[in-house]
Amino acid sequence: MPKIPNKIGGVTMEFASSVTNEVTQDMLDALTATISTSAVSGETIEKLWISSAKDSHKCPSRHVTGNGVDISRVNGKYISSDYETDASVKSIVDGLQTSFENAPKRRENFGPSIKKKLGKDHAVSGHKDHFHWSVDGDHSACSKSLIERFFDLFRRNELQNPPSEPPAEICNL
Repeated sequence: MPKIPNKIGGVTMEFASSVTNEVTQDMLDALTATISTSAVSGETIEKLWISSAKDSHKCPSRHVTGNGVDISRVNGKYISSDYETDASVKSIVDGLQTSFENAPKRRENFGPSIKKKLGKDHAVSGHKDHFHWSVDGDHSACSKSLIERFFDLFRRNELQNPPSEPPAEICNL
């Protein structure tokens, strides 16, 4: 898997110590299509903080397969505390989230400004302190893991009124 470089479009990429900065080529392509120092009109983006990539998430998260990233700081400022009070942070976050809607293979775009999945509004909790981007791509490792868990719960009689097969949303993650 490729690694997220230390610079994308002239923007310094910083990483939390827990981050494994490996992502799929599709995720890297979406990042490079979206991020640059001048990606947001009237603003200069100098650095972004990746708080999560391919790391400690569990299925069905797209982070598990390297298809997702979380960004929680812009130009050294925390989205959690500065999005509502710093016009530049808000402008950059809003602008990046808007631009990501045009990224190749974009899937999820959850943050304080936009919450969309596959280009449609999507109700999801959280994401006031960061934005999460993911792309379509091979996610079969999670699908397989969840299907195996589903049947394991069924065999142990831990599911009440189980369906005859896994729900389609598990198979189509």
